Amino acid sequence: MQTKTPTEPKIGKCPVFCRASAGYYRQVLGGPGSMDKYPGEIFIAGLYSLLQLYRPAFSRHVLCGSAKKINSMKVFLAILLLLGTGLTACSQSPAANTPNPYYSRTDTSKLNVPDATWKKILPADLYAVAREANTERAFTGKYWNSDEKGTYYCAVCGNALFRSTAKFSSECGWPSFFEPLRKDATLYLQDHTYGMDRTEVRCGRCGSHLGHIFDDGPPPTYKRYCMNSISLDFEPDRKKK
Repeated sequence: MQTKTPTEPKIGKCPVFCRASAGYYRQVLGGPGSMDKYPGEIFIAGLYSLLQLYRPAFSRHVLCGSAKKINSMKVFLAILLLLGTGLTACSQSPAANTPNPYYSRTDTSKLNVPDATWKKILPADLYAVAREANTERAFTGKYWNSDEKGTYYCAVCGNALFRSTAKFSSECGWPSFFEPLRKDATLYLQDHTYGMDRTEVRCGRCGSHLGHIFDDGPPPTYKRYCMNSISLDFEPDRKKK
């Protein structure tokens, strides 16, 4: 009696292992998508795929196209490697629903919170921009081309920053405004990084990095507040009944 060799679960023509692993390492290497988003889920998916392969089956590897028997020891070592990588990624990101006790849209008192505390509270992608002054890629933020009416707040502390009436289309790939909601909503520091002479814009309440200001905006201020979408929270205006 002929026994059937168990087959691997596949997505299209590609074994799950190949898809999951490629996706996982694209995340790690900073390709399409973001490792900052749900690294635990990426790790679990990759581990599950490797476990699916830990069977006496033949596999046609999509990268080389050759059929070969799976080596149990190699798969076991790969699982350990992925386990270590995945747990490291998970440990570097805060809990998904960590409460932010400093966030308030009504309290305007100044905050002096150390970065070590913010790192435990904020999502990794927000922390990288708001507290380490990284810059999100152009045309990737959720507000760069939004024209919805409402108010923009600091995503770190809830401080009101801009009204949508001050937002304009700059085609630079980041949300741009010609003036803040009030004078003390933002503060400014000289920025000489990368050999450039720029003015950094920070939140006036918590000091988080928002972006930079340039002298090429529209009237009446002729200023362009070039902000990172991830540093902003948006609250749309309530529609009148």
